[in-house]
Amino acid sequence: MSKNDSSSSSRRSRLFHTNSGFFRTNSQFFSKPKFNSKYVDEDYVEGPRNPSRSREGTPFDSQRSNSTDSSTSPTSSRSPSYDSPTMNGPELASGPSSGAPGAASAGTRSAFKMFFQGATSSRRSSKMSSSSSETNVQGQTPRDSPRISSSTLEPPGDHSADSSKRDSAEEGVNTPEALSSSVPGPSASYTGLHALRTNSEKIVPPLKHPIRPGHKVGRRSTLLSKLMPSRRENDKGGIDMSRASTLPTKQNSAISRLSRRVELHSGHASVSPHPRQKFENLLIPSRSSDTMGHAGHIPSPFGINLDTPEDDMSKITRLSTTTMSRVNSMNTQSNDSNESSKSGWMAPQSWKVRTETLLSPDRSAKNSHSGRTTSLGLSSSSWSSSSSTESLEDLDTPDTSRRTTLSTDPSISSTPGNRRHHHHRMNELKGASRSSVRIFKGDKSSVLPCTLDTTCKDILDTLRRKRFIKTEEDHIIVLKCGGLTRSLSYEEKPLKIQRSLLFMYGYTERDNLDYIERTDLSFLFKFIVQDRGVELISEAKRTLIDPHKVDLDNWNLQDIPNFLYAEPISSLDVSQNPSFEFTKEFMHDCRNLQTLKFTRSGHPTFPTAVVYAPRLSNLDLEVNYIRLIPPEISQLTHLTTLNLACNRISRLPDSFSQLQSLKNLNLSSNRLKQIPNQILSISSLKRLDLSYNLISKLDNGLASLTELEVLQIAANKLTGDLPDFFKDFDYLIKVDIRFNNLSSIESLKDSSKLEVIRATGNNISVFRSNATALFEVEMNLNPLTYVYFESPMPNLKVIDFSKGKLTSCSFVCMLTDVEKLILDYNHLTGLPDDIYKMQKLVHLSLFKNNLNALPDTITKLKRLRYLDLHLNNLGDLNPNIWMMPSLEHLNLSSNLLDSFPPPPERIDVQDDNRNGENEQDITDDKELTNNEKFEDIPEEVSVKSSDISPKTEKFPPKQTRTHTFRLEDSLKFLSINDNNLGDRVIPIISVFHNLEYLNLSYNKIYEIAPGYLSNMHKLKGLYLSGNYLSSLPVDDLDSFGELTTLHLNGNRFHTLPAELYKIHNLTALDVGSNSLKYNISNIPYDWNWSYNKKLQYLNFSGNKRLEIKPQHKHDENDEQLDSFIGLRDLRMLGLMDVTITTDAVPDQSVNVRVRSTSSQIGKFGYGISDTLGNRRVLSTRDVVMEKFRGKSDEMLITIYDGKNCSRTHSDKISKIIQETFDIHLKKELETLESVVIPGNTSKTIEDCLREAFLAMNSEMNILINKDASSTFSSAAAHRTQTTDELSLNEDGYTGCCATIIYIKGDEVYLANLGDTMGILTKSDGEFTVITTKHEPYAPEEYDRIRHSGGYVTTDGYLDGVSEVSRAVGYFKLIPHINAKPSIHKFKLSSKEEMIAIATSDIWKKIPFDLAADIIRQEKSNPGVAAEKLRDFAISYGVRDKATAVVLSLKQFTTKSKNYTRSSQPEDSILRKLDEEIEPPTGEVAMVFTDIKNSTLLWDTYPVAMRSAIKVHNSITRRQMRIIGGYEVKAEGDAFMVSFPTPASALLWCFAVQSQLVGTNEWPAEILSSDQGCEIKDQDSNIIFRGLSVRMGVHWGTPVCERDIVTRRMDYFGPMVNRASRVSAVADGGQITMSNDFYQEFQRLRISHKKIAKGETKIDSLYPSAVIGEIVEGQMQQLEQIEWVEKYIGSKKLKGLEAPERIWLICPKPLKARMEILQTDNKSHKLTSGGVTPANVWSLRQLALRLERICTFLSCDQKDPDPSAHDKFYDGVSHHAESALSSQLARGENVTSVFLEHTITRIENCVVTLFLRKTMAEPGLKKGSVDSLFNEVQALLTESRAIQNDQNKVEEL
Repeated sequence: MSKNDSSSSSRRSRLFHTNSGFFRTNSQFFSKPKFNSKYVDEDYVEGPRNPSRSREGTPFDSQRSNSTDSSTSPTSSRSPSYDSPTMNGPELASGPSSGAPGAASAGTRSAFKMFFQGATSSRRSSKMSSSSSETNVQGQTPRDSPRISSSTLEPPGDHSADSSKRDSAEEGVNTPEALSSSVPGPSASYTGLHALRTNSEKIVPPLKHPIRPGHKVGRRSTLLSKLMPSRRENDKGGIDMSRASTLPTKQNSAISRLSRRVELHSGHASVSPHPRQKFENLLIPSRSSDTMGHAGHIPSPFGINLDTPEDDMSKITRLSTTTMSRVNSMNTQSNDSNESSKSGWMAPQSWKVRTETLLSPDRSAKNSHSGRTTSLGLSSSSWSSSSSTESLEDLDTPDTSRRTTLSTDPSISSTPGNRRHHHHRMNELKGASRSSVRIFKGDKSSVLPCTLDTTCKDILDTLRRKRFIKTEEDHIIVLKCGGLTRSLSYEEKPLKIQRSLLFMYGYTERDNLDYIERTDLSFLFKFIVQDRGVELISEAKRTLIDPHKVDLDNWNLQDIPNFLYAEPISSLDVSQNPSFEFTKEFMHDCRNLQTLKFTRSGHPTFPTAVVYAPRLSNLDLEVNYIRLIPPEISQLTHLTTLNLACNRISRLPDSFSQLQSLKNLNLSSNRLKQIPNQILSISSLKRLDLSYNLISKLDNGLASLTELEVLQIAANKLTGDLPDFFKDFDYLIKVDIRFNNLSSIESLKDSSKLEVIRATGNNISVFRSNATALFEVEMNLNPLTYVYFESPMPNLKVIDFSKGKLTSCSFVCMLTDVEKLILDYNHLTGLPDDIYKMQKLVHLSLFKNNLNALPDTITKLKRLRYLDLHLNNLGDLNPNIWMMPSLEHLNLSSNLLDSFPPPPERIDVQDDNRNGENEQDITDDKELTNNEKFEDIPEEVSVKSSDISPKTEKFPPKQTRTHTFRLEDSLKFLSINDNNLGDRVIPIISVFHNLEYLNLSYNKIYEIAPGYLSNMHKLKGLYLSGNYLSSLPVDDLDSFGELTTLHLNGNRFHTLPAELYKIHNLTALDVGSNSLKYNISNIPYDWNWSYNKKLQYLNFSGNKRLEIKPQHKHDENDEQLDSFIGLRDLRMLGLMDVTITTDAVPDQSVNVRVRSTSSQIGKFGYGISDTLGNRRVLSTRDVVMEKFRGKSDEMLITIYDGKNCSRTHSDKISKIIQETFDIHLKKELETLESVVIPGNTSKTIEDCLREAFLAMNSEMNILINKDASSTFSSAAAHRTQTTDELSLNEDGYTGCCATIIYIKGDEVYLANLGDTMGILTKSDGEFTVITTKHEPYAPEEYDRIRHSGGYVTTDGYLDGVSEVSRAVGYFKLIPHINAKPSIHKFKLSSKEEMIAIATSDIWKKIPFDLAADIIRQEKSNPGVAAEKLRDFAISYGVRDKATAVVLSLKQFTTKSKNYTRSSQPEDSILRKLDEEIEPPTGEVAMVFTDIKNSTLLWDTYPVAMRSAIKVHNSITRRQMRIIGGYEVKAEGDAFMVSFPTPASALLWCFAVQSQLVGTNEWPAEILSSDQGCEIKDQDSNIIFRGLSVRMGVHWGTPVCERDIVTRRMDYFGPMVNRASRVSAVADGGQITMSNDFYQEFQRLRISHKKIAKGETKIDSLYPSAVIGEIVEGQMQQLEQIEWVEKYIGSKKLKGLEAPERIWLICPKPLKARMEILQTDNKSHKLTSGGVTPANVWSLRQLALRLERICTFLSCDQKDPDPSAHDKFYDGVSHHAESALSSQLARGENVTSVFLEHTITRIENCVVTLFLRKTMAEPGLKKGSVDSLFNEVQALLTESRAIQNDQNKVEEL
């Protein structure tokens, strides 16, 4: 390596140690992003707090924020996250127009090229210089199709002016404009869609559709398109076809080829998400016949109907009646390639973007009007009174005064584009055809009746007639909305604008819009009439303008002020000026202008005048609605940086390639379907951002960008392998390919200068690298099973392989310089011994794995400061852990620890001062260079001389004593929650004298001996919840001078020691769920809160024996011991279930919440737990109302979570909702079942909930925006005085999420806004998510936000402020955010158990499945369950506010039990479930399981199978605990399980089979294999996916003995042998039953029916009532699941004399398995890829049919006698099938070979028929094969001659 290269490499290796951005040498483009806002937490932002300032940073590079959790680096913006559905969108391909010049030759070449590329090649698009004819897309009629008219871009004579005008008037979809606005605020000058929010923990998965403005079908598709005058453009598009990738095996490859052949030549090309699925749709044997003709309708390729019984070949083939001509064959080649793909690429499931509720489909269908966003898309119909759907794009007519004419560019001509979101349509403009609008003028307003067609001119005329305005004056109407103001043209229609804004706000056609429109809507929008004139800029404003750097952001300008024409402007910012127009004269005068920003203005066209700025080098036009780039852009010869992100660009002009000075280009979030060729011609490009488009392929031309340094192409539709030419990029530094579907990035393996790889959210299973310059690798959310570094990586610092399938991390031996390693959510069972080589490792995160132990060598990591090991299976710790001198953060929660290793004796090091080597070594181990410091890693412990005690008297004078740093000196954070630790751990932990945070919750601690905690002087947080403590070491409390938080809930305290008052700084004390009962005034001995004046959080809830009585006051100087009023700083007081008879309790207020409800609400149990976290202010509220509205069958439970709140004062928005929501809901429920609009259905509860939220939000908006003269009043407003304290400046960016539980009878309704989520647990161990998370980047939410004028940053923040897209409040973000809730409904039954609702911080740390397990332990005590959710979240890392609510839906009588741990080694997850049952004896149900073809899978995929087996075992064992089974043994991948009842055995089998299909944890290799591929039935239900497990069940009495070694019960005897043989009969995915088991199960069914009918009682049929209730409950669960069974006859079992009668049984959702897997006929068994021999025979018949057609076309003689042919065919077919059937029955290999043979025959026929059709269209050409190929050869010769002539012409 040269010296310069070495220097460059060294410099780049330090780029990420700083916060100055990615490219330090280009800080003007890639500077550090800042987010300055006083509304953002101080801990997460830097810089001054000013809400008017916005984020600064690059418009291109995704800046990295500092996060600790789930991020690849301190600079990553991800969080755990997220299922995304498919990306559906139009595919673009323009076919040549027959009328265009040169069409014949182009068609000839196209046809000829297509022929020789193979019959399977899809027809590619050809760009023509003239416009194409309009094409109907997806069945649209020409009238419904989007039509775009522009005289500048269409050939003369295509459309007359009159016809164009008529089309515009009738269809309303003739211009491609859509404008939007944005609200000024913290991100007012946000410069890039991909600039990241600092310190964000949020991961942002890509959208279902790429981030871009919603594709519109006409004009005015967005709200702020009404805020802008119109412009006309030409924007025509076609449709391109994409092809699915083939599968790895030969058989699947053949299947894929066949399916593509059939599709291509049928003329109905479509793309299937998976070739195998397409093949199944054709061949799955669920039809009544084995023949293809009856298997389903197949398109007729080449006009041949293969299904017809016709035997006349001339009729079947429809021969051409014309003579074949070579010229004609090319000229008449079909150009119709505008076929729309039916589905796009399926996004990785790891994206976790939810777009649908998890409730059952029927439930969702019933609640289609329940508040979810279902109609936010665009409509293709025009605005008319008869249209069924209407779009925002047609709210007004064109304003010709602002029309810009662009020069014609032949390269831009195309056909109309297809609409993207067919499922996502805007609400109709329904309601009465006549309504009203409110017009303001000064302090006055007038309500005018109008219709949907009333224009602004009509309204002005009416106002003049009413003398509201003067007749002689010239007036205009302006619209104020979203913080922007725009003048409306005379032709625009205010009522349509108003109606559309109401829909965006959350109203629907079911609401009384006519009444709503008469109310005050000025908070949402405002129509103002004012005089037309030139707005003068005051002198005060002029003084704010820097003549060199002019900032006119959001000045509401229409053009540049005159006084700026002569100024030497170098930088100009005119963003957020919707009506602004650039003029050629001004731009020409700007000789010094270098930087121009015109962002977030909703502008529909490119400002062509800017090309006249002679020295413009930086142009920023992001977040507009630009569709076309004019060819004049080539005049910007000095342009180096161009930002066009977040527009609607689908193509570039040819002249774009002339921008040879361009170095930075951002085209992210547009509509590109391929990389434009014009870009590939700009060799100077260094940074290219094409993220969030629709690009499905990387063209080889990309290799021409040899100077490329940064390539960002995230969130596109890339599939397969990354192209090989990536290895040729010599200067490539960063590659961002996140959220695609790439399966391999091997081409990046040897990149010499590559520093950053970001590949989150792909389908990569193997990662290899030899790129020694790598600095950061981000590969989370990939099914990684294998990682290999071929050489040491000296520059690699940050690695994230989380959320993968890794079972080994042996690669760490090559990572000697890595500082941050994240391996969370994998399947690791151990760490390699080589981990000690990572001597620079600072941050190591391994939570949620299966680690059993830590290697000894981990203690050699001397610089390690952060180690997270929670949620593993660690049974003990290495004693040498004490020798880790830098470790500060250690999290061991949720493991299996029963002890902590004692500290070894400290041995100080004797150090010679003359040498000093030891001291230097310690210093080197303790310190990192400034460039290597991470912000999210705790600061290192510095070595101070004052901390070292040399004790030189024991040593010679020339030697000193050096202090050896160990764990007890460095550790600051220790969490060992949820383990098996006892009292012996206290003395050991007491040596950590620098500890600041200690969590010992949920262990087995009974007593803390005095003296041990006195050493912890620096302790700030002590958590001892969930133990067995009854006392505290009172003598040690004096030492807790810095302690602020003490949690003692869930213990056995009867009294609290008075010495607690010595903890002077105590601010949070939780003693809930104890047994407190003492005299609060017995102050010398018992504690009273009055002596801890700094308390802010005090919780006594759950102490049912505690009574607070009024105390007698002897004199005025006595302390009021019964009063809480003396606690001035108190924020939250929990008194649930506490008897309190004193009134000395603080009043409820904004700053104080007193919780005093009962834990029993009617027949339900209720519990809540919360924490203030680090904020120390109140921002979360809750309400519980039993007998709501005075009705005994109604109940209301709510939780409100304030967002973006201040840390200095409590949240007001949540307080107002707490006090007023019930009033609004009561008012709406009074109109329940009434008909609001004649002709509509009656009002439902869902309507009432939605309207209550909207009414409440509207009222708050009115109150916060009202002035002194306002007289607005309401009943809800009178109930609270908090609204008087609201301030738009202080609370404008504050909001509140909410979740409402409304119970009426046995129906439960949940309405939620934002990210306060909830789950419903069920008695079968399953859970359901019953809320919808409203994230700005979710597809439906993003569409609505962009239509309303807002934008979404890459880190997921709406307008850079809100992390949710729906909430109450956020007044300055309206209408981009709304308060329309998502509503879910279910009916209570015996299956539903508990509901858990929690705020977002809890769900970030605790996944839904773990939360269900946690609360399931406390079914009878929801209060303790809520505390556990909160406490576990705290132990996992939550530091901010958190609230959990648990509702028990059943009346339980059992008491909470203390679970005893079994002696066998357990899993940390299983410990949270019920204890394993006692081994059943006597008559038992025995189940044997085995994985099908496991040996083959282990041989083929050894690494992936290690991960797959862990998934299989986890599901199997989890269901045993939930249902109640005893694991006898597990041998390899087979289980032997015993059950006490037949019902529990079947229930377990059904649950395991269903979850094996439904889990998303299978490795990619397993899913791509023949044995684990996904197979669907006729209804597209998945019936096979992942490992296939066979099960056999038998009932009998085995021999039961305990094993003398393991002490576990074992079973022997003939019963066990028969059970094993019964399971061997089953195939993969089947459940077989023996005759004995079947008969016993039938007996249970009869008994169950008798009990259900009341014919008998449980006691008479079962040994005891308890057993009877358990069995009856299991039978009820089986009935809810439903099943199908089938008798398959008597089978001779191996090793047994008597045959056994066998039955098949399976759950009803998997009933298709019974049809596919037929055990009585081996030839019909399912084989690889879901193909059966029956399918192969059907294909063979198809092949014979095609060959007969080809034979007829090749011979000259007439068609032979059909009867003779049939006789011969039947005879041959009979002999062939007889000979092959025995071979096919032997195994899958024979079937696969025969399948390949058959498909090859079909392919040959298809190719031949394609040639004949191409040579003689229409029809088919008849003749010999020789003559056919002679003609082809002649065509080839002619084509080559033409090509040679063209090459010669080009050379001349």
